[in-house]
Amino acid sequence: MATGCGDVLSIEDLKTAKLHQIFEAEVITGRQGGVASGVEIDYATNQVTGQTQKTLPAILRDAGFKPADFTFATGGTLTASDADLAVLWPAPGGDGQYYSWHGALPKVIPANSSPATTGGVSDMGWKPIGDITLRGELADSAENKGADMVAFDSSKNVRQAISDILDRVKGIPSRFKSLYEEDITSSYAQGMDETEKYWFVCYVDTSVSPIMSRVKRIDKITKTTLTYGPIANTSIHNLIVLNDNEILHPSPVAGNDGYQYVSSLTKYNFQTSASTTIAFPSIN
Repeated sequence: MATGCGDVLSIEDLKTAKLHQIFEAEVITGRQGGVASGVEIDYATNQVTGQTQKTLPAILRDAGFKPADFTFATGGTLTASDADLAVLWPAPGGDGQYYSWHGALPKVIPANSSPATTGGVSDMGWKPIGDITLRGELADSAENKGADMVAFDSSKNVRQAISDILDRVKGIPSRFKSLYEEDITSSYAQGMDETEKYWFVCYVDTSVSPIMSRVKRIDKITKTTLTYGPIANTSIHNLIVLNDNEILHPSPVAGNDGYQYVSSLTKYNFQTSASTTIAFPSIN
């Protein structure tokens, strides 16, 4: 058996190639063996790979058409009573696809022609029938095409399901979504937390000495803000959000550079603007 460059084709190679050829002919003609005298078949099976494929005449019949007794290669005429016929544009010169004519009849098809040279492919000209048509419609993003053609479940198609998912994702609170932007001069953000309704951002003001910090609460829907601070003598790197109104942060030591803290936490309430000191318990 041939395995690479310079190898000689064996008898087995030729037999295998012949079986592939027969399979392709059966798919196109819808007849066993791919010959005119063969029995009509709806499915062809590749004797090498085991692949089974519906024949083009069976596809045509399901779509309400039947093959014409001529092709674009041989030429022929569709008469006034041939509206249900489909004409094959055979390979290798064509795409191996059947086409139905949707224009005026009778229609003359010259030998060695194509759909493009005998009226064009359009709603009022030639229209392909079969899987090529389906592939094109599935790849089309127009309304009633593409994802609109594929069912997601009994109540919606894939496009509607994707739209529903995207709508839900837009409403998911996430600290990584760029939904809010503000230029905070001479400051830089140190930490962030969130609830379902608000983002909380702590940031340091480096334009003053000693440095000070602020915490901004941002409404995720309206983008309105409330600011707590300035908190003198502190560089808050993290905060704890208790609920929509209350946060905790380390209590600073007055008069230092912002990096020393006493043994307590400060609880701040955005609704009442009240601060409460929570001392750590003594350890004996």
